[in-house]
Order: sequence, then C-alpha cells, then structure tokens
Amino acid sequence: MRVLDLMTAPVITAAPTLSLPDAAHLMRSRGIRRLPVLDGVTLVGIVTDRDVREAMPSLVSSLSPWEATTRLAAVTVADVMRRSVLTTRPDADAR
Repeated sequence: MRVLDLMTAPVITAAPTLSLPDAAHLMRSRGIRRLPVLDGVTLVGIVTDRDVREAMPSLVSSLSPWEATTRLAAVTVADVMRRSVLTTRPDADAR
C-alpha cells in the first residue's frame, strides 16, 4: 500500500495568520483533525485539533465571554503550530 492510497486530496490547509477559532471551525466543518500550515506554497508547520483544544482553555479561564472572544481572535495558528513536520511522497510505501 502506498501513501497515495491513504491520503486525502485536495489537502485543506491553513495560513499561519488564521485565528485559532477560525482554525477550529475549519477543522470541525470539514471533519478533519489536522491542518498543514502553508506560508504561500511553503510548508511551515502543522496544527492539530489537540493543539487548538489545549491552547483555548488556558486562554479563556476566568475571563468574561467578551474578553475570551477578543483574546482568542488574536491568537493565530502560528502561535500554536508545530514547526517540525515529517513529510513523505505520495508514491512512498505506507509502512
């Protein structure tokens, strides 16, 4: 089995400037758990639903709903993404 047999295309990606709430919404609405982060055409990181979940509660504890919304909107994918990403080719063996 090749990677091509397991991957989803087209790939849904995020820009580093995408807000955390928008990234969470994008993942929920598309039924995905990971977003490759592209700066133009360059892969600069990956953000997962877990990264988003872990970042959001720590930002909103003990804040009013207005303050929480304002602070979350200011946090971007670049703030929580993992910068070290392993990649492979579609024709690579999936094992």
